[in-house]
Amino acid sequence: MNSVLWGCPNFVPITVAAGDSRSAGGAGGVALVYTGYGMNGFPEYTARNPVVGADPLNAIGDTVDPNAVSSVDCSPAYNWSNITSGRWYKQKAYTSAADRALVGDCRAYVLEAFAVTSDAAIPGQADLNSPSSVFWVGPYAGETSYDFYRHGTYPRRSTNNQFNASGGKVGYNVLFADGHASTLVQRSDGFRAARLRFPG
Repeated sequence: MNSVLWGCPNFVPITVAAGDSRSAGGAGGVALVYTGYGMNGFPEYTARNPVVGADPLNAIGDTVDPNAVSSVDCSPAYNWSNITSGRWYKQKAYTSAADRALVGDCRAYVLEAFAVTSDAAIPGQADLNSPSSVFWVGPYAGETSYDFYRHGTYPRRSTNNQFNASGGKVGYNVLFADGHASTLVQRSDGFRAARLRFPG
């Protein structure tokens, strides 16, 4: 953990139980694949792609072209090594570089943001270190892997595994594809950086 990959002092490592493939040798403890940073593996988002309202999530790499993601098959059976899907993007694929997030403060290794209709519709963030240890709280629309409050103040919890959608102080870092970094203080700005539009 003493490396640049664990360089954010505000990140609280995620712990998993013994037998979980995300820890070293399945021994349990710190989840090595959750370093506190997530890469945007979806450079095909534009202000017009995908078409607004195609489905509730409208997520490239999920409901829209599941193969359009720079990721490997991470199922435990393949021990994170079997490349059966995904796409290997070159840097030039990250167009609108000054506006497009490349890496951000995230709860997982991938920066993902599902479609959302308004700022008020963004649900409370799930808490991976909660007793229930969930990543998504469902029904998924408007959810994202950003850790919105890492450099701010977390709001109170609405349930055991979810923070309130309001309250707290938003503050999270994003490295953009042109090389500049910024601390964002609005949740909607993260969606713009990931999807190149907000809402939609």
